[in-house]
Amino acid sequence: MTALICALMLAASSTPVGFTDNLPKALESAKANGKNVFMVCSGSDWCGWCIRLEQEVLSSQIFREKMSGYELVFIDMPQDKTILSDWAREHNQAVCDEYKVRGFPSCFILDADGKVISRLGYEKGGAENYVKTIDYLKANQADIDKYIMPIAAKFDALIPKLNKLYKQKFGGGMAAVKKFGKPKVEALLKEIDELEVPEAIAQEKVKLREYAQELYDTLK
Repeated sequence: MTALICALMLAASSTPVGFTDNLPKALESAKANGKNVFMVCSGSDWCGWCIRLEQEVLSSQIFREKMSGYELVFIDMPQDKTILSDWAREHNQAVCDEYKVRGFPSCFILDADGKVISRLGYEKGGAENYVKTIDYLKANQADIDKYIMPIAAKFDALIPKLNKLYKQKFGGGMAAVKKFGKPKVEALLKEIDELEVPEAIAQEKVKLREYAQELYDTLK
């Protein structure tokens, strides 16, 4: 009977091996053991990228071994809610609300107080590449926040304005978007080109400029 009960409990859980679904307990353990937390917010039975992340990364023993310095947390938001307990349904929704999860998979590096150090999503390349990305972000997020994010935030503020202008019935459309947006993106391109960043995050500047150039090309 005990074996049967255990089997049923495992069948009703979507949490990968080595992960917990209890963020508060993981934070307590992280604080007690001087660790950070790696948290995945997933849609395990409907999100294609989430399924790939679990198959290629989270289920890998290599990943679990290399992430031994982290508490691993899996927060599932499946379509089939019966695979979650009543507690998990409430807890998981609260976590996604607190961390403003808008898309899946959303992955977070947290400190032991639950503060976000960095965010990422699906990354191709398997478990070892994913761990390298986590290590890179943990080591360089402060510089990314200092040098890259202020300009990225300007793009985040500009895009909704361009969308709103495009949809305006009067004085809108693509011509208006180009007239308004082109000089602003030109200024941001210039700001990126003049930006001096530490060598360790040079790739972030390259990616930001590529994004800006792509947007500029649509406004020509």
